[in-house]
Amino acid sequence: IVVLNWASVASAFCVGLVLGRGDLLANPSRHVERARRVMRWALPLGFGACGLAGVLTLTSDERTGGVAPAIGLLLQHLAAPVAVAGFVAAAIVLAGTRRWWGRVQHWVTPGGSSSLSMYLGESVVASVLFCGYGLGWVNQVGPALSLFIALGVWGGLEVVARLWRRR
Repeated sequence: IVVLNWASVASAFCVGLVLGRGDLLANPSRHVERARRVMRWALPLGFGACGLAGVLTLTSDERTGGVAPAIGLLLQHLAAPVAVAGFVAAAIVLAGTRRWWGRVQHWVTPGGSSSLSMYLGESVVASVLFCGYGLGWVNQVGPALSLFIALGVWGGLEVVARLWRRR
């Protein structure tokens, strides 16, 4: 896990840092045309390649070894950032031209400016909820309730981040 995930996690933090320090999130209306261009190629290419990676990985008889799952895993790691670029362009930049974006931006700014603390806080709370040393909810909670719990944890940490930033 460390070998496969450290580079993608580190690069995600770096991309977040660059986005936060630039004016892409502060002034998304200035970047709408660029976002549309990125969205047109990144969404189909990224999600198409991720889908192909899933097919290669899940349809092979040798799911934990063999050439097809290895190629699928490699393709997934290469295609995921492309899919994320398309999603960011579509969701954040295009949504940023809407009137309601200011309220959303105001709400998520404290957590966004302390993203490492949010990430670690979510990991700690989720591990206490789902691991055996905590409540042990793994395989006890369905997907819909898991999503609700994740949104609740995120919202609670956003409130904590807002209170912390005020202090």
